[in-house]
Amino acid sequence: MHASPNFVTNPQRETFAADWHPQLGERLAGFPRCVALPAQAGGELCWPDFATFIEDGDCRQMMYYPAEPSDFSALMIFDRLPSSFLCRFYCDEQALL
Repeated sequence: MHASPNFVTNPQRETFAADWHPQLGERLAGFPRCVALPAQAGGELCWPDFATFIEDGDCRQMMYYPAEPSDFSALMIFDRLPSSFLCRFYCDEQALL
């Protein structure tokens, strides 16, 4: 599944507000509207796939994919302790270094 850009003006700097999504609400707050792939992967923008959102204890995570079919993806992880985001990039199932 590939999400749409949602017509945001500067998606790399915008995050979701707590009231943006009707079901995910505050749990989605702070996640970026999009994530740019590293240059080695083409630098495309990846958009969130809300169906992949997982919340487990102190961790929330969601996958991001380019708008067009691609081997690349990003996993955004929010850890409540110490309140930080981590982004991992993949080519198929292989993590990019």
